[in-house]
Amino acid sequence: MKHVMAENGRSGGGPGYAKVALPLPVRQEFDYGIPACLGGRVSAGERVRVPFGRRHLVGYCVGLAEESDIPPARIRYIEELLDPAPVVGPDLLALTRWMADYYACSWGEALAAALPAGVGNPAARRPRTAVLLAAGEAAAAKALEEAGERRPEQARVLRVLAAGGEGLSPAELARRARTTTSPIRTLARAGMLVLEELDADDDPFAGVPAAPDTPPELTADQARALASLAGAIERREFRVELLWGVTGSGKTEVYLRAIEP
Repeated sequence: MKHVMAENGRSGGGPGYAKVALPLPVRQEFDYGIPACLGGRVSAGERVRVPFGRRHLVGYCVGLAEESDIPPARIRYIEELLDPAPVVGPDLLALTRWMADYYACSWGEALAAALPAGVGNPAARRPRTAVLLAAGEAAAAKALEEAGERRPEQARVLRVLAAGGEGLSPAELARRARTTTSPIRTLARAGMLVLEELDADDDPFAGVPAAPDTPPELTADQARALASLAGAIERREFRVELLWGVTGSGKTEVYLRAIEP
């Protein structure tokens, strides 16, 4: 029997249910109610946090529905919408749906395999701490001179920072300075260092010009393999091919050339 969500539980007049694919070895999608606070905001391709048994999992909304086989009294609701816009487009949704059927896995597992590591784990995107010099070069040199032999661990920390180590995490800075994080915290309390929280979305390479690499020249065997793959791709022909080669023979370069736009 199909159930329609009552008006007092509907998500602002929009579809009442989301079809959610979870990264579990269960070949089905799960119906979750869309709470009123998320009405009109949930769409296919977005990540959502949902309750599953006693756990809380991150899944992917793969569709919306007005009805569900689950009675409203038993329906569980989306807890959090993790993306302001879809992270998975219609083409990738279709591809991962096909992957799930072809490789006999769940749609959620296929989505998890297709997306970069960490996308399905928001905790992995927590802010990180960077260590910066609080003063200019002159003040840093003076502090280094004052530390000298009396505080060798602090001196090593300052030397690493002065040599281009700004932006390192406290743990990495301590490792390079052959010490613990204690002298780093001491210098921060003294006002010589700043421990800055950086958002996980900060791109360390933003603004850095990147020139494309010159691809290596293919060997005769690579060229033949690529020609076979490229022909099938251009004809949009699905077929199974085995690219055989020992480790280091250049198979990855063939893959990269085959997927070039």
